[in-house]
Amino acid sequence: MNLKKKIEGLEVGMAYYSGFEKDEEDIVIPFALSLYITSSKIVEQLPVYLECLGRKECPEVLGVDLDAMTSEAHWMRNYKLEHDMRVLNDLPLRERGIEFAYKGFKPETTLQLYEGIRQNITGMVAMLSEVRRLLAEAPAELYGNFYRSEKAACDAQPVINRFEQWKREVGVVTADLLKDKQAQEVAEFLKQRVLRFMHTPSKREIDRVDIDRLKEHLPVGYELPEEFPKCYARLMRLVTADGDTLRINYDCYGQYLHQFYYRLTAPERQSLIHLDLMLTLIRKEREQFSRDKEPLRRCIELLMAERQGDEPLFSQQSHWQAVYRILVDKGYCRDSDFDGFDAFILSVMPDAVNKPYRKDSVKNISQTDFGKPFDQWRFDPDTSKTRRPFDRMVAVATRFKAILEENCL
Repeated sequence: MNLKKKIEGLEVGMAYYSGFEKDEEDIVIPFALSLYITSSKIVEQLPVYLECLGRKECPEVLGVDLDAMTSEAHWMRNYKLEHDMRVLNDLPLRERGIEFAYKGFKPETTLQLYEGIRQNITGMVAMLSEVRRLLAEAPAELYGNFYRSEKAACDAQPVINRFEQWKREVGVVTADLLKDKQAQEVAEFLKQRVLRFMHTPSKREIDRVDIDRLKEHLPVGYELPEEFPKCYARLMRLVTADGDTLRINYDCYGQYLHQFYYRLTAPERQSLIHLDLMLTLIRKEREQFSRDKEPLRRCIELLMAERQGDEPLFSQQSHWQAVYRILVDKGYCRDSDFDGFDAFILSVMPDAVNKPYRKDSVKNISQTDFGKPFDQWRFDPDTSKTRRPFDRMVAVATRFKAILEENCL
């Protein structure tokens, strides 16, 4: 739409006109014609802009001084334009070699040209006053819609690429790793001070943010600036927390972006959107992770229900090593990441099992025959003194693998 550019251009042009000298008659009339065209285009576009605001849409941030620009005296404060057009009115434009027509407006004299400019400005001021009123009374939804339009115009691919690269680097994505990623993205964003234009948080707001909890998910040695709690409190005005998941409040986010659009740099505006895109990717990954938990929980229940003769197939605490091995082989957990497995298995384990999982259930697996991938398991008399425990572990792993595959996992 470029309405802002035209309005600012008209203001600059009106001010620039005052610097013309008396002997520049060949310049002032063409310049006045350009002022008429610019003001006409503004008057043509403002009704469209107002219609958009009425639909709770904001096609463009004007970012102009509406307090000044809704005063006709502000625009017509330079009397030189009127003076010159009256002085030059003694000779028709045609006799000066000027033929001008714009959408039905065909002034014959400079005074008619001036009146056309003045009428445009009168109409523009009236419509800008309505813009100011609508924005002052705008529902939060308008700003949410504005943000969505800005987001839609932003290239999301760099954020998607960065997230996919992170997934490749960590190997097996877990719920805890996703929490770490979210915390790091938030910390990096806040360190840019993009929210610096928001009013200073109160002590109450700062006391409500749990910085220590955030630090638990940041890399060891990660340094936070002294003012970080204030930055975090500002962010919490713009997001809602669903447990550990952060979700952007688009109405509040859009209002901040709209209000400070031109005080923020283009990279900072992009950073606001990129944070939202990354949080969305993290949230979707966590939702997918949660959807995957229920089938795994059911598979563990089925395994626990298996019988071998007159006793449960899963009969020893050590049989959790078979579950660990199969889940690692299938990519649900990372090999040798026992803390990650602890968090993962506790998040999917049924409420009641034959042998409740304990943290030390699998940590000695590297010292046994079962530390290798399942298809490489071989009985070794040097490490397994008797055949029966080895065969039982193989049976547990074989059945668990089959149950997973029967459930398309």
